Amino acid sequence: MIELPGGAFRMGSDRFYPEEKPVREVSVAPFAIDRHPVTVAEFRRFVKATGHVTWAERAPAAACSKASAA
Repeated sequence: MIELPGGAFRMGSDRFYPEEKPVREVSVAPFAIDRHPVTVAEFRRFVKATGHVTWAERAPAAACSKASAA
């Protein structure tokens, strides 16, 4: 993993697709990323070995609270 510093940059475009507007300044927090790509097979082995659950696989909090209230 390599550590990357956070920072601000201008995101968007006023010259191409409408959904890219408006140009705005956004900030990104510092983060770490692998030096090399991870293959699907490698990630599958990681999930199987650790039981990792991705954010996409987790139920939204609102759905959980509504279900428990019923």
